[in-house]
Amino acid sequence: MGLVYSIVASLCLWIVLWALGAKALDSFLLAALLIIIAVTVQMLQKYNPSKRQR
Repeated sequence: MGLVYSIVASLCLWIVLWALGAKALDSFLLAALLIIIAVTVQMLQKYNPSKRQR
């Protein structure tokens, strides 16, 4: 569910920054960075020792 929240937050960030006068590409790159960080955290969670099955 956290990935969905980060995608929605990234889209909102992109729209708000674009509306405030930032370039569309710059706003998109910030949003993409947020999504990449969220995906990386989600992928690394399966390697967390407390989440492993014994």
